[in-house]
Amino acid sequence: MGGSEVETPVAPAEAAPASHARPAASWRRRWAQPVMFAAAGVILFAAYLRQAQTVPVIADGGSFALQAWDMLHGNVLLRHWTVSDVSFYPAELVQYALIEAVRGLGPEVIHIAGAMTYTLILLLAAWLAKGRATGREGLTRALVAAVVMLAPAAGMSPTLLMGPDHFGSAVPVLLAWLAVDLLPGRQAGRPRWYVPPAVAILLAWGQFADGLVLITGVAPMVIVCGVRAAVKLWRRRPGSSAPRRGGPGPRAPGREAPRGWPWAEISLAVAAIVSVGLARVATALIRHSGGFTVRPVPTAFAGLAALPHHLQLTAEGLLGLFGADFFGSRSRPDLAFAALHLIVVAAVALAFLLALRRLGRDDELAVPGLAIAIGLNVVAYAPTLFVQDLLSTRDISAVLPFAAVLAGRLLAGPLLRARLTAAFAIFAVACAAALGYNAAEPAQPAHGQSLAAWLATRHLSGGLAVDYWVANITTLDSGGRITVRQVGLSNGALTRPLPRELKSDWYSPASQYADFYVASDINPVSSSEQAAAVRTFGPPAQALHPAGYTVLVWHKNLLAGLG
Repeated sequence: MGGSEVETPVAPAEAAPASHARPAASWRRRWAQPVMFAAAGVILFAAYLRQAQTVPVIADGGSFALQAWDMLHGNVLLRHWTVSDVSFYPAELVQYALIEAVRGLGPEVIHIAGAMTYTLILLLAAWLAKGRATGREGLTRALVAAVVMLAPAAGMSPTLLMGPDHFGSAVPVLLAWLAVDLLPGRQAGRPRWYVPPAVAILLAWGQFADGLVLITGVAPMVIVCGVRAAVKLWRRRPGSSAPRRGGPGPRAPGREAPRGWPWAEISLAVAAIVSVGLARVATALIRHSGGFTVRPVPTAFAGLAALPHHLQLTAEGLLGLFGADFFGSRSRPDLAFAALHLIVVAAVALAFLLALRRLGRDDELAVPGLAIAIGLNVVAYAPTLFVQDLLSTRDISAVLPFAAVLAGRLLAGPLLRARLTAAFAIFAVACAAALGYNAAEPAQPAHGQSLAAWLATRHLSGGLAVDYWVANITTLDSGGRITVRQVGLSNGALTRPLPRELKSDWYSPASQYADFYVASDINPVSSSEQAAAVRTFGPPAQALHPAGYTVLVWHKNLLAGLG
């Protein structure tokens, strides 16, 4: 009797919970990280949007927003447009158009896009820093990269949280390195077939939008892959005595090294080179299809005499990018947070040096590749005429996410081994406090917001301005209901302007109308520009003076009188 009771089988209903526990736990593990990333992205976006709103939108952002608005309304190729030396066409302009489809045309588009771009780059940097590491180390890698970028200095908000600008061009470069770092499944030294085409497309997309990607994305990948391929071929030569990483020591005399080709490195280098041709083909197709025209990049060296000043501005800009912004008028909290970020500067400098030492080794390609990208970007920037002030730091702004990845990859392990996670957590909280402090500053209206509102009350809907900083931003501030077009000044008269951030058919009197001229009173040449307007169009019917501006009004279409 007792034996039979012991052998009674367990009922299926009692065993069922255990059989379903494993899939449920596996599902939770699979979705935990994506959900955490998404939640962090929402919170960070809200904070960066608030900080972006503390910076007034200026004319550059207005020009790009108007281009996106034209794309949204059917002019996909931007026909009749002449854009700046950087088009941002298949990147931020598409982003702007999508935001405008939801929010409409207005200065808030610039703030939303800037916060969205910064959040995306931070998350991409954290993802790339994590790499293939799992568990505690993978999480720490991602957190280190995120903390490096967590609290952009208030003085760097125009560079990092507005735009579009070169900072957003880090997106395709980070995506390309993610493809290299996470997607290959090597078989006989070859990556999966789709990795090199993906790299070529991503880098071509980046170059089409911004030629700087040639320096920050293409050249580093060609260099690091070329060096790695050369090292592997050297080690494979007959009679080589170089030890293989993870293998035995030097080969016995007379024993030949195994032959083979570093297909992964060669294919990735070729893909990077092919991307240059793809970008040029895309640009040529746009041009031959009647699309936008890009102004040439005025690249020139400043000369040896200017180099010390340029190096100083470059160093100050790099400190500012990493939050150590001591320059200009700063409050005491700003200075305290800048001093705190000197720890970040020291960390990324150490990570940069460690990454350079890995060039040519059998480690991941992304680490030395991003270090080379940082070096090339800074070296190509410092001696040129692009270095004018701290706002020029936008040309090297990609250094921030690249260095954040290096810090996460190379410093997370030592941080864990040294049992410094508590100190790191305190530092992260301090950086979060800096972000909260910057985000709590009052929002600023866009430049020209008051002028747009005043013109609307006077029912003035079409005008001209010599001042670039008055024209497109006023159009943006009014949501396109008021148009102010930039004009040129030549021989004391107003003329059609040189092509820059404008559309040629804006100046056709058959389809457009303008009956006023506006000048900013703080412009030192405002009086001479107003005299040129009177000389070109005759005496105005009215001279009005809203706060900070002078508006001359005629009762005719001024476009017919432009030279």
